[in-house]
Amino acid sequence: MKEGDCSVLGSGYDRCASMSVDMKTGGIEVKSYIKSCYTKALCETGNDAFKSCKQISGAKCELNCCDSDNCNGGTVAAVSVTLMVACALMALFRG
Repeated sequence: MKEGDCSVLGSGYDRCASMSVDMKTGGIEVKSYIKSCYTKALCETGNDAFKSCKQISGAKCELNCCDSDNCNGGTVAAVSVTLMVACALMALFRG
């Protein structure tokens, strides 16, 4: 991932964030990791993908935020499609 400038998203995006998901379903292990720019509110509550992940039994979901330049090792302003698909699949298979 390359370094991104969170300030181009607006004044509220003042945090670096990293989110990881580690889960297993039907014998398939899914791991996903993203870095992004967040607001203070998103760091406190999590985005929709993180909230969905937290509801999946057996999934390990982590969200870490920090407020200094490059504190998460560089950021990009993007949402991981892989992460969202993985969470959606887990929601379908949870029992």
